[in-house]
Amino acid sequence: MRFLLIAIALFATGCWTDSGLPLSGDPGAEGCAENSPPFIANVEMDSEPLDNGEGWQLALHWDWADPGVGGASDPPNMEGGYFNGEAVGFEVRSLFFTEAILVNSCMTYVEEGSPIDPEADLCDGVPFGRAGCTPNSLDTCTQGEITRLFAFETPLQQYQDIVMEFRVRDRCGAASNEKFIEYEIGSGHLSENPDESDE
Repeated sequence: MRFLLIAIALFATGCWTDSGLPLSGDPGAEGCAENSPPFIANVEMDSEPLDNGEGWQLALHWDWADPGVGGASDPPNMEGGYFNGEAVGFEVRSLFFTEAILVNSCMTYVEEGSPIDPEADLCDGVPFGRAGCTPNSLDTCTQGEITRLFAFETPLQQYQDIVMEFRVRDRCGAASNEKFIEYEIGSGHLSENPDESDE
């Protein structure tokens, strides 16, 4: 069913744009022989109108765990890994996970030419959790949250359909499960696993 939805979206809106990073990591690095992949849990999306009223910005949020396999004893190694995704209608730039991103649990992607100030801190207003890793503890941090905020040169418009698939990889290049999400700009907070407050 998912592939049928992708095919329909491609036919209706245009090309499926890959973020372009090679799907690899550093499998020869220390500890990679015993490495197990990360895991993505709940995924959420939201959108907010731009201050100038000429479009919308998009927020993507997910929970992660590394190792993401039950009973695995290998140490976490998300720092140096990356986010990689594809979407219909816009490019999803790949994101390497630094300590700052894993601690802050949020990062902004402002495309050149966007009406949003690239220096603006948009993370304070996100409607998601901000459970990041503790500074200087990435070797023991096994789970957290990340939010990505997108603002494009050609702003997203209300009622525009977003179709996206993504995954994360750890430093060794081990890939998480794939996540597929559909969202309509301006439709409010979408949660893959809603609680009573979202209904």
